[in-house]
Amino acid sequence: NNPDVLCRAISVLRSLACDSNDNQKTVLAAGALEKVMTVAASHKKRSTVQQQVAGAIGNFIYKNMDTKNKAISSGVVDLFKSTMAMHSGDAAVQGLACWALTNLATGHTEAQKLLVRAGFAETVFAAKANHIHDGLVGTASSALMVQLEAAEQLLDEESDEEEQEEGAFQAEDRKRPTLQRVSVFTPSQT
Repeated sequence: NNPDVLCRAISVLRSLACDSNDNQKTVLAAGALEKVMTVAASHKKRSTVQQQVAGAIGNFIYKNMDTKNKAISSGVVDLFKSTMAMHSGDAAVQGLACWALTNLATGHTEAQKLLVRAGFAETVFAAKANHIHDGLVGTASSALMVQLEAAEQLLDEESDEEEQEEGAFQAEDRKRPTLQRVSVFTPSQT
């Protein structure tokens, strides 16, 4: 549970996952994603741990759609949202988190939309503004903003389509004759 040992261990996993697709598969099959997420949750305030976590997750999910989906269902979006907020002054955390989120969003439209809905545009903009002279933050945040802007456009288009459909239904309702209750009078027989 020593943070220094955990950082070294996560760094090794991070490096292994970066070297080859076979290593990435082996590390993931051993449960590395789940273990790293657990370490992240238990050492939230340690920026050195969060740096390694972001780097490792970024490598774990790189070009791996199954792992991206698993990371999403494991709460990686909330993890990075809280980590970036808690460590807003740490350029390495901000840059590595933006880079990992870029890997998550690349080629994954639903992940892009999820990040937009979670408010990452503002988070990434703040990271870039707070660390304007940091190369990693600048590069990673710019790459992520491209993904988020594409998702915002998709969400706007979906919203426009929904509004058009809703408007069409309302217009159709106005065209339909309204049914009225008609009472049938039958003369009583006396």
